[in-house]
Amino acid sequence: MSDTVVNLEHVSIFHNKNMVLNDVNFKVNRGDFVYLIGKTGSGKSSIMRLLYGDLPLKQGEASVAGFNLKTMKNREIPVMRRKLGIIFQDFQLLTDRTAKDNLTFYLRATGWDDKAKMEERVNEVLSKVNLSSKGFKMPQELSGGEQQRLVIARALLNDPDLILADEPTGNLDPETSNEIMNLLFEVSSNKRAVVMVTHNYNLIDKFPSRVVKVDQGKLSELGGEVQAWAAASPL
Repeated sequence: MSDTVVNLEHVSIFHNKNMVLNDVNFKVNRGDFVYLIGKTGSGKSSIMRLLYGDLPLKQGEASVAGFNLKTMKNREIPVMRRKLGIIFQDFQLLTDRTAKDNLTFYLRATGWDDKAKMEERVNEVLSKVNLSSKGFKMPQELSGGEQQRLVIARALLNDPDLILADEPTGNLDPETSNEIMNLLFEVSSNKRAVVMVTHNYNLIDKFPSRVVKVDQGKLSELGGEVQAWAAASPL
């Protein structure tokens, strides 16, 4: 099993016919936690969309979770996505069913059909995110932090190689944000890779890790100068 989960080489990303990012090189290994930062409209979302197969690869070479994005057929995209866990800022939970049923629905949608195994897996991930006692609650009965933990549980269901988190703390208060960050770092310590888009540079200070800046159509690694760059580049 390769340690490389994401490998982009000389990739250019297009939105319609407009080039958003040019000659991008980006590598993520198992256990890596990578922050993706940049101004609104810089191309962070386009990178995320490319990684989960929502934007086609037109130029360069790219592999994600063992799948070659250049040669991958449309019918293979759902198969690749089972190797990914995707966490959105706005939760995207089904409000007409319980927390447990949200997770079971997702398992069915990704090809699981053994009822006992589904029940076991759902209980396992709920326990992992400390929601075992909340499985029978409706999403709207959960706090914002609990809903985001449920989303992380959903992302972990298929034991993914890569977690893509788009502003996962964007709607949360600072204390709850810290809880979610601790959980995401725990996830990456289990040999999974996490790529997280954020505008919250205070979180990066508090939970330091590798930082990649998206700016003027390029990607670059930042060392300790995150706050300096943020101060000089208002969002």
